[in-house]
Parts: sequence; C-alpha cells; structure tokens
Amino acid sequence: MKKIPVIILNWNGFDDTVECVESLLRQSFQEFTIYLIDNNSDNEEFEKLNQKYALDPRIILKKNTTNLGFTLAHNQVFEELINRDFEFIALLNNDAVADDHWLENMYLSANESNADITASLMLNYFDHSLVDSAGLFLLSSGEILPFGHGLRQEKLSLKTEKIVAACGGACLYRTQLLREIGIFDTYFSTGYEDAEFGLRATIAGKKVTVASNALVYHKISRSVSKVYNQQKARKIQEDINYTYLKTMPLLFVIINSLINLIRWFFIILLHILTLRFKYVGTQCQAMTTTLTQWNDIVRQRKKIAQLRKISSWQVLERQTFVLSLDIKRFSNYILKNRPNQFEKYSTSEV
Repeated sequence: MKKIPVIILNWNGFDDTVECVESLLRQSFQEFTIYLIDNNSDNEEFEKLNQKYALDPRIILKKNTTNLGFTLAHNQVFEELINRDFEFIALLNNDAVADDHWLENMYLSANESNADITASLMLNYFDHSLVDSAGLFLLSSGEILPFGHGLRQEKLSLKTEKIVAACGGACLYRTQLLREIGIFDTYFSTGYEDAEFGLRATIAGKKVTVASNALVYHKISRSVSKVYNQQKARKIQEDINYTYLKTMPLLFVIINSLINLIRWFFIILLHILTLRFKYVGTQCQAMTTTLTQWNDIVRQRKKIAQLRKISSWQVLERQTFVLSLDIKRFSNYILKNRPNQFEKYSTSEV
C-alpha cells in the first residue's frame, strides 16, 4: 500500500490549520504524508507551525516567499509529486476537519469504483446536519456548483451521474489523471480551479464519484473569505465564462447559447429594475473581460479538443437545467430582497 500525499495550505489561519492537521494525524488510515505549505502568512505563522510539527516524520513543511494563491501553490506540489510513485494525491482545506475515517474511506471508494476523482461529503462545521458539498454539478448556464449545498444530510439524494467535479477543499485525485490532462489551469488564482479541472476530466471521459461515507466538516470558505471583494466577485463570473467557453463542445455551446443570452439579458434587466446596480456592473464588466479574452479561450479550446472523449450529447445528459434554480434565486433575491453572492462580495472592502 503506497502512501498518499495530503496537501494543506496555510495562509493566516494558524488555529484552523492546527485543527485540520490534528484531525489527519488521528486518521484510521496512517499511510500518508502531509505536505503543509505556508503561503507567506503574517505573524510568523510558518515559524509556529515549524515549531509544532518539524519533528513529526509524517509532515513536510514548506514556505512560499509570496502568497501564490490556491492554484499556483498546489501546482508547485503537483509538479513535485506527479512523477513519483504515488497512486493518489489528496487535497484538504485548512478550514476543514476530517472525520477519523475520512482518508481510509476515500482510498477504499476510489479503488472500488476505479474513480479518477473522488469527492468527499463535506458538511457544515458549525451544523453537521447541513451539507456543504457532495461533489460539484454542471448547470445549463455554465455554472458549476456544490451539489446538495444547504440541504439537511438526511434529505441528500446523490445523483452521482450528474457529478462532474470535486471541491478542492477535500478530494482525492488519481495521479495518472494529473499526468494525462494536466494540473490546475493558471488562469485561476483562488477559486474555481477545482471546478474547471473536474470538468476537464469529465470531458476527457474520466470517472468522478463521491465517497458519501468520507466526511469532512468545513468552516465554509473561512480562508477564501479573507480575499473577497468586488474585484473577486467579478473574477468569479469571468471564471465561469472562461471555463464554459473553453471546455464545452461547440454543439453544446450552440444548443445552450440562445437561451443563455436571453436569460442573461433578462437577469440584467431585472436587476436594473430593482436598483441592484452593483450586480449589473459586475456582470457587464465580466462579460466585457470575457470578450477581450476570446483569442486565449480559442487557443485553450484547441488543447481541450485533444482531450475530449465524450460527445456533446453525453455532456448534455450530465447538465442540470437552470430554471428551477433561477426560480429559487428569484424568490430569494427579488421577492425576499436578500443579497446574492455577488452582492455580498461587492460589499466587502477592496
């Protein structure tokens, strides 16, 4: 049985990171090595982590001289590990706490199902009855969202055939997959790189599954929330556009394009009428940026075309039509006047 490297990033989250690492050290499956990477934290956090864990042979500590973000920090470790004799590489957010049998159940599930990507069942740290994510699913709008988010665990009905990616906060990647389709796309910084990677794997005919007995208790983007602001809100929409246009087969894009354009104009008009001008500005700026990136997107499409193993119709089978979610959003954001996610980010300090 080969060891599994587990990558954990720390950035100004010492207490969360210690709780996360300690949960790994208690695992029933002890065939692992923790790659604990400090992303140039303040307050001498690396020195504190080094003092606490330097003598533990299960932990390899490294410090980046600048904050590389989620994507580049993980890519550095991927590049070091993918050509070594590891069957799997695990990712775990520092704001997550793993159940004692998490890694064992991930390993068993991946082997039994022959999965290339295995997602954890991520539960809300503060209320274990609530689901945070059971893999990621694809909407016809191009969005890739956490499956089951906000549901009570007993009401979760997994549709594994709809899962196209795993949340990078707690997942297992088969190392051969990284060799075949590449590592995280450096277009991304912190956020959505895991969604694009999973969708790229799905397009390449790889298997994505969920280990529903591999539990992780997540503090819901505690580290990511430190960098959210209006610019980040716009980047999220740009990431959605980029991933969709880069990855989706042409027939898929054509089939969905008319309804998506009508939907986009309707949403913009609705937010103008309800005076939600920050949302309108964010969406229009994101669309403008996407148009200016068109040549780069086309170049990326050509690379993806070489990986593509499933047809447009198979992609259509995996998507979920967006209408039911739009109705729910209309109720929450228009009728009940609740702020949507983009508005929450836009009200943060820049």
